[in-house]
Amino acid sequence: MRRSSGRLLRGESSLQTGRIKRTRTVHEAMPAAPVCCLADIPVVHLGYHQHMYGKFAIGFHRSAAIHNGFNPIFYSPEYGEAVRSICYPLYALKGIDSGDITRIAREIDVAVRPFANQIDSIDILSTLQTIEDEAETIDIFVKDAFDSLLKLVAYVKTFQEDEFGTLYCEREWRSLKNFNFSYDDLAMIVLPRCDGKRQYFEEFVTKVVPRIKLPRRIPIVPWEDLVEH
Repeated sequence: MRRSSGRLLRGESSLQTGRIKRTRTVHEAMPAAPVCCLADIPVVHLGYHQHMYGKFAIGFHRSAAIHNGFNPIFYSPEYGEAVRSICYPLYALKGIDSGDITRIAREIDVAVRPFANQIDSIDILSTLQTIEDEAETIDIFVKDAFDSLLKLVAYVKTFQEDEFGTLYCEREWRSLKNFNFSYDDLAMIVLPRCDGKRQYFEEFVTKVVPRIKLPRRIPIVPWEDLVEH
């Protein structure tokens, strides 16, 4: 698996107002959850992507990808409004810390405790404990929301205008877990007949296939026959 990251635009949050202030815009790599990637590239487009991925390919049944948690990613222009709508709340959550609430509640507790027996109308100490408990709950909810947004970022891929013909055409799918596939998940294996003096196809069929006991039902297709004819 590899760690996903997006080129997101950053703003600043204000805990006093609870609002996000959009200040200067800067580039920042936003780390996301580790992902496993596949590309839903039609066979007729394999040649188009050869310069990026070469002439070797393992094809999987789409149903197998879905069953193993893969999902099409969300493509967005690098400066798109959709990316901003994810970025700003993410940084707002990152800046929230209920520690100040807990600290103030405890300071009040220390100041009031000597006079607790003199207060009949309001149980201040109990109320302060409730505030501290709620502050801890806020931390849990904020952390869960932040982690969920990081997972969402893992399914976001930004691209620039000159990448419409490359990144945007990959039709990438991602999963947040490893893809432990079996032979039943394989739809096709593609490799070139040769590259210089190396006979990839013949060597794979005669030596590798018997060793790994690849089922005969899985097609092994030469790149040249699939793409170049």
